[in-house]
Amino acid sequence: MFKPKKREVSNSILIGRQKELEKLKENIKNKKHTCLTGDIGTGKTHLLKFATKDIKKLIFIEHIHPLKTALLDIAFQLHKAGKLAIEGAHAEYLEWRDLKRKVTRLPIAELLGCILEGLNSQGYVMVLDHLEGLTPSMAFTISCLMDKCLVLGATND
Repeated sequence: MFKPKKREVSNSILIGRQKELEKLKENIKNKKHTCLTGDIGTGKTHLLKFATKDIKKLIFIEHIHPLKTALLDIAFQLHKAGKLAIEGAHAEYLEWRDLKRKVTRLPIAELLGCILEGLNSQGYVMVLDHLEGLTPSMAFTISCLMDKCLVLGATND
């Protein structure tokens, strides 16, 4: 079976984007939530990936919609790091495939609570790509995430 190599983030595509990259890195250093906006294909995602490539506590979410799927992805990434706490389960001793059944059944509010507990005082940076799927009903969830970690986003809206 052929397995493609993990793609490295190339610096060559950032030609002419040095000022944007420096500003983004400055915002990260100063813990300023940042959202990149622009037309499709302008390199927002690539810029975010390049600016965050050396961050150890990084959570990258490709799509925020549907919200439950995005929260499950965050939970998975926290579980991989040993930072997900689920009431009534010893998450650190369970494989994700076993824990996922329990986590998937949680209401969004409870799942968000588990995620926020895992993010608390950990210094995570979260990249939320494709924010054009964001709806007003998701505002509370995004606000809670922004209270617990640095959030960087990208949207074409």
